[in-house]
Amino acid sequence: MYSLKVELLKKFYSTMDRTVMKLEAKDYGFDFLDTILNPITGTQLDYAEIKGNIPKYKLSNLHPKVYDYFLKCHIEQSCNVCGYFDKLQNNVFVFNIDGTEKKEGDELAEDVKVAGGIITKYLRKVNIEPLVVLSGRGYHLWCRMTEPVDNEVLADFILRVIVRTLATMENSGFDKKKVNISKYPHDNEQQNCSLRLFGSKHVKNQVFSHIFHPTQGALSEADSWAYFKEHMDNQSITPEHLTDAMEKLKGTYFEVERRA
Repeated sequence: MYSLKVELLKKFYSTMDRTVMKLEAKDYGFDFLDTILNPITGTQLDYAEIKGNIPKYKLSNLHPKVYDYFLKCHIEQSCNVCGYFDKLQNNVFVFNIDGTEKKEGDELAEDVKVAGGIITKYLRKVNIEPLVVLSGRGYHLWCRMTEPVDNEVLADFILRVIVRTLATMENSGFDKKKVNISKYPHDNEQQNCSLRLFGSKHVKNQVFSHIFHPTQGALSEADSWAYFKEHMDNQSITPEHLTDAMEKLKGTYFEVERRA
């Protein structure tokens, strides 16, 4: 079962840089470093830090078997693998929505929900159905392409949607300063920020990255995996589709709305 999920993740994120990752885990320490950083694997440690009591490591020069091993650990929920986007082209792009204010409990801030809903609505207007993953403080809205597209094109599309989303929030009386919407990949070759992949529990709060279904709400872990595959098989978009969506973004088709 784990091997099938590993292959599923590798297919969905096929353009992710598999020579590098950020790894987050509670139980790893110097023993872990002694095990993984050896001449046989060739793995290199770019940096290590402890943030929020969670050890974080950036590993590079990963052998394919080492990469697969940590994907398996990610699925087994003993760590989080955060992937780095390719420096030139990618087959996925993401809207990463977080609240700017710390909120107690698992309930998302209202402004975060509003931002996620507006982005989803704008994407659906151009027949793009995002894969909405609950990230903890917000959402990761993944969109998958059938083949890689230049980062500049992806970043331009994302930015245009974000600008309209923030304008809609402001026109509707919501505080756009209470949300942070970041784009992946970036529009240059400096892909220095990583993003957690689907399929594990957050190492700090031990909450699974459930998928938010368009009609059923937050899915169970098993149903999330099933929908993840279904979305990849049926909702991946072509470069031509993205080009058409971009043209609509540039025209009057995408007038900024005022929400009731």
